[in-house]
Amino acid sequence: MVFCTIIFRSVFFEFGEVLCVLFSHPTHLPLLNVFFSPRLIKQLLLALQKKIMRKIIVTEFITLDGVVEAPGGNETPHPHGGWQFKYSSPETGKYKIDELASVDALLLGRTTYETFAAFWPGQTGAFADPINRMPKYVVSRNLQKVEWNNSHILRDVAGDVAALKKTDGGDILVYGSATLAKALLHHDLIDELRLMVFPLSIGGGLRLFDDNRELKKFGLKHSRAVDNGVLILEYQPMG
Repeated sequence: MVFCTIIFRSVFFEFGEVLCVLFSHPTHLPLLNVFFSPRLIKQLLLALQKKIMRKIIVTEFITLDGVVEAPGGNETPHPHGGWQFKYSSPETGKYKIDELASVDALLLGRTTYETFAAFWPGQTGAFADPINRMPKYVVSRNLQKVEWNNSHILRDVAGDVAALKKTDGGDILVYGSATLAKALLHHDLIDELRLMVFPLSIGGGLRLFDDNRELKKFGLKHSRAVDNGVLILEYQPMG
């Protein structure tokens, strides 16, 4: 019989991630009651469920004053659109390529999807090839048709995205898509939040976090400072 091995990096999420490797057969699970309290068993099983499900990773360009609008310049008519371009560097470029290579699908809001779909199908390269090939899910209640290769429409964040997390496959990346990201945060569907913080303020615009008095806590998973002043911060939600 293969015994249960439980490796604690921490008992609580405040101190890290819990990894569980349970018995090789479901009939072995009752033996956990011999060693652990029902409450701890529930926590371990929830941790295992999260480990098995596909992760949703939200990645954002963001200013010091919390704005995520128009980093590329053409998404909206913001007067300071394109604010991230002068901070381009090989290090941040490699980070984004590696980030894309680590996932199996994209999840996008309608505006971001339409911006991407108007540009990427005509491109090739280390970033364009995988983004054109991989499954892309766009959340929209009104969009009726998608033509970009391997694209699929989802209607409901709480229901459809939660169901998507339970399907087979690797992790799912959300680029930008501020309205979608806010809904994912509200419904506790985000597993990792990655912020590339740029050293400037632009005086206002669409923000990732609204003034809605909703408390959300995050633990810092990784941080990196780039020579051009950009900070890369990776967070995991804390229950």
